[in-house]
Amino acid sequence: PLSKEAIEAESGLARLRGILGENFPPVMPQVRLERAARLTRGGQGARARREYSEMAYDFGGAQRDYARVRAAFDSYVALAALEVATPDADAERLFLMHAATRRSKLDVAAERAVEELGRKHATSRWRLLAIVAQANSHLVKNEADLYEPLYRTCYRDFPNEPEAAFCHWKVTWASHMRREGPGMFEEHLRLYPQSEKASAALYFLGRKAELVAQYPLSYYAMLARTQAPARTKRTQLPDFQPSAAMRVRLDRAQILESLEYPEWAEFELQWAAQNEANSFPAAMALAETASRRGAHDVSIRYIKRYAPGYLSIPLEAAPEKFWRLAFPLPYRTPLESSSRERGLDPFLLAALIRQESEFNPKALSSARAYGLTQVLPSTARQISRKAGVIGFTTDRLFEPEVNLKLGSYYLKSLLDQHDGAWEKTLASYNAGKSRTNLWSQWAEYREPAEFIESVPFTETRNYIQIVLRNAEVYRRLYGSEVTGR
Repeated sequence: PLSKEAIEAESGLARLRGILGENFPPVMPQVRLERAARLTRGGQGARARREYSEMAYDFGGAQRDYARVRAAFDSYVALAALEVATPDADAERLFLMHAATRRSKLDVAAERAVEELGRKHATSRWRLLAIVAQANSHLVKNEADLYEPLYRTCYRDFPNEPEAAFCHWKVTWASHMRREGPGMFEEHLRLYPQSEKASAALYFLGRKAELVAQYPLSYYAMLARTQAPARTKRTQLPDFQPSAAMRVRLDRAQILESLEYPEWAEFELQWAAQNEANSFPAAMALAETASRRGAHDVSIRYIKRYAPGYLSIPLEAAPEKFWRLAFPLPYRTPLESSSRERGLDPFLLAALIRQESEFNPKALSSARAYGLTQVLPSTARQISRKAGVIGFTTDRLFEPEVNLKLGSYYLKSLLDQHDGAWEKTLASYNAGKSRTNLWSQWAEYREPAEFIESVPFTETRNYIQIVLRNAEVYRRLYGSEVTGR
């Protein structure tokens, strides 16, 4: 409903209604509900509310209950006054009440909504979502006595839901920071062997050879490799040799590109990547086509989309060209120049850029951060003269050299404020220095990894680990090259 094609479709449907009159087929209730849900997810709350209100008059039974609840989704008073007969709609009503109380920072009312969900809808997924949201709200305030019971309830009452591993890890980590021994790490690996935190559990258990073998390009494998290099090899590796059918597709795409039909070539390769059993050759070919036209961000995204699990592959198990497409280094001369000027590791700067903008110099985030290093205009204005940028304007943040000067200066200033601690520097770059200072006071951290794992924001925690991981990959790919320094 948010696409430009939807506007054309609506006018076409209006014409059809005029022609068909009473014979025009009604739209099924579930379709209308899904359309309104998409409007809500797209930030069109007012439009969604109007449509839900219309549905409340048009529908009966369960669909009417859902429509009434969702029409009042952001009003605690309206939700509290509603009475609906459908159990799942009532559970959703209570969850939305919980969300409204958290937005208004009404902690007691939020807890009451969670308790009511437990009494009336103990097995509902809406209860699970409310429990996790309530626990997270206590997590960001470091209230372990409040969040631990909620996370325990999460994984005990909903052991088969995707959130169970996340909740168990939060309790596991709190136990570790109290220095209670390795038992919960072992339990986590036993209960959730596919958890995204399995590599962290292996690291803190000291099973570093196993860690490097199973998660060769994870942040924790990088740490383990520097401490105790492992020689274990994985057995299942991707095949970069195209099948006969894939070879036909690759050849056809090459011909189309040579005839100056690059879009058709990419369509051909995308079809191959989506339909052939082994997508890695097509992923690499797609990344090459994007790289040749300077679209390094598109090249990276092709690898991410069509080379599933590529970060589980040891570097030596894939062609170097594949890794250089996944971890490109454009703008290398100004990047290294800015790094030398600030005394920064150029591979860490490259790693940050890959995560921030994927090397798209025209990147513009929803928070209005600009360019390669995603600098805010307000920050850039404050530091432009100190960074050696004369005549600064916001549009100049799209110039790679200017952006690199400003981004590297800001990064170095944060690094100095954190006494050279990269994990805290990156936390500040992503979430702000005041939050980082607060998190630093939460515990006595025995190593940087403990600080990182204690960061309560998933986005920031992942950001730190990804950038540090990226930097290690960049060093291994480009570190031995002479760059004319």
